[in-house]
Amino acid sequence: MSATNYEKQILDTIQKLVDNAVQNASYDKTIQCTILKVQDAAMGKYKVKYQDSAFYAYSTTTDVTYAAGKSVYVLVPGNDMASNKTIIGTVDSLGADYINNISIENRYDIIGNNIASSEDIFGLCSYKSGGDSVVLYDYDNDINLINYNAEAADLYIKKGTALLLGAYFKTDLPTEQKFRGNYGISFETIYADEAGEPVERNFIIDIDNMNGNPYNLVNFTKQISAYELDGLKFQSINKIQIFSDNFPHTATGKEDDIFVKDIQIYSAEAIPEEELTNCGLSLITPQGIYFDNQSAATAVREIQAQVRVKGKAASDDFSNLSFYWFKENVGITINSEKYNKLGGSGWECLNEYNVIDRTDPDHLLIE
Repeated sequence: MSATNYEKQILDTIQKLVDNAVQNASYDKTIQCTILKVQDAAMGKYKVKYQDSAFYAYSTTTDVTYAAGKSVYVLVPGNDMASNKTIIGTVDSLGADYINNISIENRYDIIGNNIASSEDIFGLCSYKSGGDSVVLYDYDNDINLINYNAEAADLYIKKGTALLLGAYFKTDLPTEQKFRGNYGISFETIYADEAGEPVERNFIIDIDNMNGNPYNLVNFTKQISAYELDGLKFQSINKIQIFSDNFPHTATGKEDDIFVKDIQIYSAEAIPEEELTNCGLSLITPQGIYFDNQSAATAVREIQAQVRVKGKAASDDFSNLSFYWFKENVGITINSEKYNKLGGSGWECLNEYNVIDRTDPDHLLIE
């Protein structure tokens, strides 16, 4: 065999190793699929085809139904084809060159903070006959184990165009319980219909729309879904509960093997598509945006600026980034000492001395 053939074989082997490493790398992957069948439009469940294989994928927006034959992008979490896969959108709407693997949360700007807060861990037992459940919040029966804030819900959700719901889940299921059964969390809400009449809308996060293997979540893993809704039609959340049912085996005296914590309820605004493909700035308010009657006169709320590049936070360290901050003030004119042309008339510059960079011609230096 010639030296040339040896060299070719070595290069072919290296290429196979590289291809195999890429194929098995544990990063999120977006693939282009074709809708074969609408399995359950209400659940957003579709049968799709990718190359020579067919599998189920789920849409988080049940208001839109994808027709058979439509080309869609599907997100494969961790490049694991055994995990639940999410339909991101159609190829027509996102473009033929779409490669953006953006998580659900990074597609939205959060309004305020989490409307629930609890450090407790709640358990469920998969072995219970007839299933297991824990009511975390029930307005009618005055149950509130998660510090659900109805006042904040009314304020924040009505300002948004989307509702982000979820929780952190962890499982310790025995092998015999890992091949069938369901668990998750349900949110019973009331929204007004087109005629203004109250209508119950239930949102469920269970094994059919979880990322990763829902039977083998060895660490607490956030599972969250986004629902495009008109916030002005929101009326209330009446009940939140976690549940498990239909597992293959039942028995008494068994310990909890499914665990839930940190319930997630956020109001949000969808980030414009041009910002998801370029750069954008989001304002984060981890302490919320309102003061209630119990707030002290000296109470403050922190606002954080987050720079995003293609939908993802550029860095958690913004020490090298500077921002001009303004508040609306109709008394500010071009002759006011707190005027800055970047804000313009009617906006008071809040930066110390209105200076970010003394070499910046846009700053106003006050000595």
